Amino acid sequence: MDRLEKMQGRPAEIIPYSVMKGVLTDALPPSTPDMLKKNIYVHWVDRRTLERGGKPFLRFLQPPPDLNDQNPAVAFRQRDDFPLTSGRSRQYRQNTYENYKRLVALRADFNRLRKIVEKVYTRETLKRELVENRLEMKRMTIARLLLPENLIAAETARRKQAAANGEKAFNSAAVSSKKNVRPYDASKEAIAAPVKKKKRQVSTKGAGMERIQSKRCPILFIFTTAFNSCISSVSTSRSLQANV
Repeated sequence: MDRLEKMQGRPAEIIPYSVMKGVLTDALPPSTPDMLKKNIYVHWVDRRTLERGGKPFLRFLQPPPDLNDQNPAVAFRQRDDFPLTSGRSRQYRQNTYENYKRLVALRADFNRLRKIVEKVYTRETLKRELVENRLEMKRMTIARLLLPENLIAAETARRKQAAANGEKAFNSAAVSSKKNVRPYDASKEAIAAPVKKKKRQVSTKGAGMERIQSKRCPILFIFTTAFNSCISSVSTSRSLQANV
């Protein structure tokens, strides 16, 4: 049926069977009887005339919808016309005033979209800077409570020099060089870790409970005679304590 549709094209007048017989002969196997070819032709004519009202089955043969139709269901209109009688394969749209207005409106929409995206990018950049500034203020507050005055003065001087060079002041050089200096960039856990370690040492080595290293006892000790004597001595000492 596709061969018949392409041969028929867009004209409403149906091509007779005498012409279509050659198309069916080329499309079907050689052993196909003429009666079957005739039935295929009649079936195609009935469907095109009765079901479609003379409208072609193939989409590129159907006439394009009206350009002024505002129905969104026909938004994807056929851009080019392919007449079967002419040798041209493409017909370009005319430069009309309606097409010009559509392009102007499309350009205005894209410009408005570009401005919205730029403002969204600016908003997110300001949010990030605000979070960085708040984090920096918290780090400075913690550092002033825990660090000595000389380190604070050295860090302040370094930050002023970094700001003069156009760099971020809170990018600590001490962290990258791994010196024994705790900058403002250090996290709260990193600053408080030495203090916690010192408290643990005081509690274990000072007035607190001392850590007692337990002696290792081999598991084979329970199968020896010394194990029985050890158990008997322990039970004797417990009985004496009970009598006292």
